[in-house]
Amino acid sequence: MIALFLLSVIMSLGIIVMTVFVLYQASPRRKWVSFFTDSDKTELQKLINLAKKTASTPINSSKPILDDSKKQNLQRQLLSLVNNDIAMAERLLKLERKKHPMYSENWYLKKVINDLLKRDSTG
Repeated sequence: MIALFLLSVIMSLGIIVMTVFVLYQASPRRKWVSFFTDSDKTELQKLINLAKKTASTPINSSKPILDDSKKQNLQRQLLSLVNNDIAMAERLLKLERKKHPMYSENWYLKKVINDLLKRDSTG
């Protein structure tokens, strides 16, 4: 659990740093980020590389993070809520992944299901 938290913190920092770095590289007027020295850029690149390395490293755990049977049950429930429209289910999951990055697949399934149930109960 701590490893997952640390991974999310490192990834968040990496995303922020990469965004600043990309904006710096793309900006025709780079004066607004002129406070970056060459050593700062080197440190930023090291942080980006660490974030990439950490993101690609699997977390070793004795327990699986996601139980396959639970995932399958959630997938079945989602498909039944969207009348077996696989494309719609995938679009909804993709939208949630974009809005809420760095969560587990299980979380996205539950989120979409809860949103659909809430919509159906109010509408």
